[in-house]
Amino acid sequence: MMKKRENPAERASDLLELLHVGQRSGLLSVERFEGGRFEEGEIYLEDGSPTHARCGVQSGKEALAYMLGWRNIYFVFEKDVPLPESPSGSFMAILSPSLVRGSQPMLAVETGKKHLSLPLSGLERLVPQRIQVDRPVLSLPLNRSQRSIYLLVDGRRTVSDLARCTGRNILEVRQLLGELQQQGLVTF
Repeated sequence: MMKKRENPAERASDLLELLHVGQRSGLLSVERFEGGRFEEGEIYLEDGSPTHARCGVQSGKEALAYMLGWRNIYFVFEKDVPLPESPSGSFMAILSPSLVRGSQPMLAVETGKKHLSLPLSGLERLVPQRIQVDRPVLSLPLNRSQRSIYLLVDGRRTVSDLARCTGRNILEVRQLLGELQQQGLVTF
């Protein structure tokens, strides 16, 4: 039986950021009622980083991205809940907090067959830089969210600055920068 979600929160993304800072492990169950319909989802965390997510028929990165935009949610967090078995492979690892380069914990973003690594500690202070691109920005294969971050990357703004300028949280900016890094448009 699922626990009743009685804890309100303004934004799912803020809640995830709080769990990340606290390096919590477990299951975050969230729900919302919007536009006359009820939605619920689950995000599994390991040491504060999302490792699995599902919402309706979506799973993995898509489910996490969808739920990051939720507002006026109700939630429950259960500590140390094991990840579900998935013989069908419907769950996909999103972020792996266990990847370590030297003594620096790294964030591995799985996008298809590629894995990107970004430092976890001090991520807010990192300064991304554009890699020289000959094509005009509007001709790059970017969605609106990626483009809004890419246009602000100037070699001086930190990840925290980018979050503040765009009204996004660190998790969202981190994900978008990972996508831009995969496309060879930014570096750290």
